Amino acid sequence: MTLSFCCHAAASSLPESSLSPEQLESSLRNEQDWDWIKVDSGEWVKGRVKTLHSQSVEFDSDHFGLIQIDWADVVYIQTNRPMSVMLDGGEIVLGRLATEGGGLLVGDRGIRFERVVGIASASPRERDLWSASVSIGINFRSGNVEQKDFNSKAVLKRRTVKNNTRITYTGNYSESNSVVVASNQTAGVTHDYRISHKWFIRAIQAEFYRDPFQNRDSEWTVGFGAGYQIFDTSNLDWSIAAGPGFQRTEYVNVGPGEERTVTTPAFLISTFYEQDLTDNIDLLLEYQATLTESKAGRAKHDFYSALDVDLTKRLDLRLASSWKRIENPQPNNDGITPEKDDFTVTLGLEFEI
Repeated sequence: MTLSFCCHAAASSLPESSLSPEQLESSLRNEQDWDWIKVDSGEWVKGRVKTLHSQSVEFDSDHFGLIQIDWADVVYIQTNRPMSVMLDGGEIVLGRLATEGGGLLVGDRGIRFERVVGIASASPRERDLWSASVSIGINFRSGNVEQKDFNSKAVLKRRTVKNNTRITYTGNYSESNSVVVASNQTAGVTHDYRISHKWFIRAIQAEFYRDPFQNRDSEWTVGFGAGYQIFDTSNLDWSIAAGPGFQRTEYVNVGPGEERTVTTPAFLISTFYEQDLTDNIDLLLEYQATLTESKAGRAKHDFYSALDVDLTKRLDLRLASSWKRIENPQPNNDGITPEKDDFTVTLGLEFEI
């Protein structure tokens, strides 16, 4: 969503007032239920400040949902809850936010905007730090072929001024004429610790993967590393991360003389890309490569893309695709080698919580 759309509509919710801008800003300081942002066009946005990244403010409006506003467009801000502000050098300052004389006030302390690395809620309520989304795709076919397909993806995020935790689950299931032809699950968690405007430490990255049709009964991957935020604007979020780890794979079955359980070193490379293409169309791209020894598959590629079209403030129509590739699949005890590539395309719905 663009700033002009969100702010214009939010401004219409304010009652007509004969107060001067200075009097209105003063009256907002006593408002107990909302945070307010005024942009350079003179319009107001009402809601909750969630987080601030290097160039944008994430703002939760009860009417429009989660939106982002360019920090450069903000001329006035007032929060009525304490916020946690991270400054360059790692110092954390707590207090309500306001602006005065072109600078930022955190409580009674004045701070230059360029010193701010990030802002997040300091609310004692844990639920204020979490957000989630769930997408589901279902397909039924009857007649000469009886087929059922079910795809799901869930994302749970916890964000503070320094820490960003992301928990994900992806599942695919397909049945044709009462025979299961696809069934796989992937669950993962990452925890990032911000150390500057651009750099973060990936303290943990863990993933569980299961796909009997790829001869993977269970596969655990654990690693750590560092990341870099390439872009962090109101309509573009792009980061990369890499680091070492290890992988433990247990095959469904293997040929004579082969090890059913394999543990190897691994190296993980990942990227996350999210962009607002238009006012109501968003693009999401996620890619991860896991490099291992040949006996564990040599390399596993996992790519996910989604195109979301806004239906309501919380509900999107999602066209998604996924591609998984294992460079060196393990043959089963019948000598059959699984295909290297698996593709899935899904049309479904995504709900933001």
